[in-house]
Amino acid sequence: PKGHGELVFYNLRLGLAEDALVETRSRHEINLLRDYDARPGAQTQEARTLWVVDRAFIDAAFWDRKKRTQGSTLITRMKSNLVVDSRAAMPHCQDTGERRGAAR
Repeated sequence: PKGHGELVFYNLRLGLAEDALVETRSRHEINLLRDYDARPGAQTQEARTLWVVDRAFIDAAFWDRKKRTQGSTLITRMKSNLVVDSRAAMPHCQDTGERRGAAR
C-alpha cells in the first residue's frame, strides 16, 4: 500500500495550484476525490469545468453526475479494461481538413 496521497487541483489558465488534499492513509485515488468533493468550497463543485485527470480517477457514475448537474467535462486516457457501449447517435461536425488562420 502507498500509505499516502495528495490531490492537487491546478488552474491550467493561470498555471497555479488552487487547492490540495493530503491523505496519510492508504486509500484509492477516487475515494480521495469523493471525500474532497464533499468538502464545502471544493473545486469539484464548480460548474462548467473542464477536468483533465489521470486514469485512476475514472468513476463513470461520479463524472456522469458532474456532467448532468454542473455541465462539467472530463478528459483522461482510457483504461485497458474500459468498455464503451453507446447505442445513441451523437452529433458531430464534418471535418473539412481546413484550419482556421492557416496559411494557404
